[in-house]
Amino acid sequence: CTSPGKMLLCVCWALLCGAVAANHHPLPLRYSHWSDHYHHHNDDHNAKQHHTKGKWVPYEPMTDEFNSAKVNTSKWYTHDPTWFGRQPGLFAAHNVFTKDGYLHMLARHEKINSTQRQKEGYHNYTTSSVKSKVTTKYGYFEVRWKSGSSKISSSFWFNTPKTVDGWRIEIDVFETTGASAPKFAQHLPSHTHIWDTPFPKKERPDKCHCTPDKQPNSPCTVGETYKTGADLSSAFNVVGFEWNTTHIEVHFNGKHVWTKVNYCLHTPVAMLFDRETMPNWFGLPPFSELPDDFMIDYVRTWKWEGHALREEHYVMSPKLKKPK
Repeated sequence: CTSPGKMLLCVCWALLCGAVAANHHPLPLRYSHWSDHYHHHNDDHNAKQHHTKGKWVPYEPMTDEFNSAKVNTSKWYTHDPTWFGRQPGLFAAHNVFTKDGYLHMLARHEKINSTQRQKEGYHNYTTSSVKSKVTTKYGYFEVRWKSGSSKISSSFWFNTPKTVDGWRIEIDVFETTGASAPKFAQHLPSHTHIWDTPFPKKERPDKCHCTPDKQPNSPCTVGETYKTGADLSSAFNVVGFEWNTTHIEVHFNGKHVWTKVNYCLHTPVAMLFDRETMPNWFGLPPFSELPDDFMIDYVRTWKWEGHALREEHYVMSPKLKKPK
């Protein structure tokens, strides 16, 4: 870059590279591997053409690389402001921190000093929760994570903080556990729960295509479990969750694993990561296995700008029926 001509060329090249770098944001893993994803659908060309009608736009309020020295409290609560946790594990903000480019969420064997919390059934375990300060509806959500090694859950989910127009919903993208619960350590269980509706509870199974729980004050549920074939606490994995007006679907390490028609999930929700004690599902871990660490490398969220993503997903899962 010593001659005037070369210097001008170098300056232009530097400006171009800078502009590209400034605007770079990785695509969802699910959409950066077209041929891998659509190889068995025989509709690769049509799917690509469909996506040229719009673009994925990053949604910053629910995107974080966790590279800062502290949790970004403009985006996240380091506790759940509406819930203390699932007994006997009590959410504790000191179990949440960032370090070495990861969000760390610990579970510990720890004495509960609050007499009030003890009366409410919290004892011997503290866990962790991170919750978004904004709510959203629809999008593509991607997380790279490694589950904690104990029986205390490592979860990525959404819920309606309060009833909105008669609706209260919950979307559990995954509720995983670690190697100390070998029956479940390779499972990626997902559920949607309909807690409140503007119509009578007895109508939920027909209108929302869900299964009611026999217990009082319980939700109407749809569930799916993907068997990953690997212990989710042994390595990092990537989950993708797409949610739009017609369907929801989950991807694991770039592979589509299931799709469901979206009948009743149309209410804004908050994003959550948490650790919960689940004695009736995973069991409680011995104190000797704690503390353990649920690690999140990043969460990235996009919104689709342009033509709605609809038809390709019914090609992908032809047995599904479109909601009326």
